[in-house]
Order: sequence, then structure tokens, then C-alpha cells
Amino acid sequence: MKVTRIFLSAILMLTLCFGSMVCHAQKCHPATYKDGELAIEKYESGDSIEKITIRPPKFETGLEDLYQYIADSLQYPEALKSIQAEGTTIVQFMVNTDGSLSDITIVKKSGYDEMDDEALRIVNSFPEWKAGKKDGEVIPILTQLPIHFTYSE
Repeated sequence: MKVTRIFLSAILMLTLCFGSMVCHAQKCHPATYKDGELAIEKYESGDSIEKITIRPPKFETGLEDLYQYIADSLQYPEALKSIQAEGTTIVQFMVNTDGSLSDITIVKKSGYDEMDDEALRIVNSFPEWKAGKKDGEVIPILTQLPIHFTYSE
């Protein structure tokens, strides 16, 4: 089965609401984001246009609940409290057609192993997601999610 590689993050999702172009592999295509779907016009050779509609995978109960889940689950690493370290770990994972997650890896490290381990722990604890769709067909979609660590007492 061909896997559609669409990299999404909470920040990208917000950006898409205001953007009008999707760029990938040094090519940009006109795009619109409406009602949770991303419609991309992909120009082929000549004048033919292929329109692709993608509904990204989402946390079962929505984006705000995803943020709350992360906030409730995140345990700031004890070893980093004395230096009040901050950082962002970007975790990549596949949302499969049944909503399960697989291939969970770090694609951008925070600079602190403890933060990266915590980010992996959180993503591994996620419940199932709602699977993504391409042109109405449920497909596995590769997703990226930044997890931010900020120290506060």
C-alpha cells in the first residue's frame, strides 16, 4: 500500500488556515483549507490539473484536547530543573488506517535526551486517532508533532 507522506503539526495546521499555497519538494501548489480538509491543486504536465483533497488525521477528540492531553501528561524532566532547560522535540509517527500509531521516532531533538525521552513517552501513550483520508479513502498518513518543554515552578 502506498503511504501518503504528509507532514502535519499543530503549528502547520494553524498556518494552513491562513495560507494559500502548499509547498513540498521545492514545488508549490494552490491550496485551500476548509472544514478540516486541505484541497490541493496539483499541476501536471501541460494544462491538466489534478485536485487532491486530504483530511489530516486527528486526535480522537480534537486539537484542543490533544494540547490538553500533552499538558496533563507531560512531566518536566527532574534532571533538567536545576538548569531550567527549555526545548522542542519533534516526534514523527504514522497514523494507520485503523487510527493506531506506529513508526514513532524523533525527527528533531531538543538537545536534551530527557526531553526527547519524555516526548516519546507521551506520544506512545496516545489513544487511537481518527485516520486521515485522501479523496475520501482512509489512508495511513505520516504526521509530525512538536512537543514544547518550558520550565515553570
